[in-house]
Amino acid sequence: MSQKSTVDLMIDDLKLQIMNLSGDRATYRAIATNKEVENKQLKQEIETLKKEIEELNKDEAKSAE
Repeated sequence: MSQKSTVDLMIDDLKLQIMNLSGDRATYRAIATNKEVENKQLKQEIETLKKEIEELNKDEAKSAE
């Protein structure tokens, strides 16, 4: 049975590190994508609320006349 050389062990370690980093990168991308979608939804909600406030202010101004 042959022993693994130091170079083989280093290569195995680097492969493991690459695999772990790839997993971390995929997780990061998933989280970033989720947050981007959440941001877009919140921006749309803010715009909707701004429009509702604007309409309420117009109605209030008409009532005050």
